[in-house]
Amino acid sequence: YSPVRRMEEPIFQEKKENGSIQIIPIGKKIVFEGKIV
Repeated sequence: YSPVRRMEEPIFQEKKENGSIQIIPIGKKIVFEGKIV
């Protein structure tokens, strides 16, 4: 395989605070798209 595209997807966490929901980014996931050589 040969890498074609690299994507970074954020990872979010929902946190309830005082009855409201806040979405907080806690990290990122790196995804590679490959093509058969």
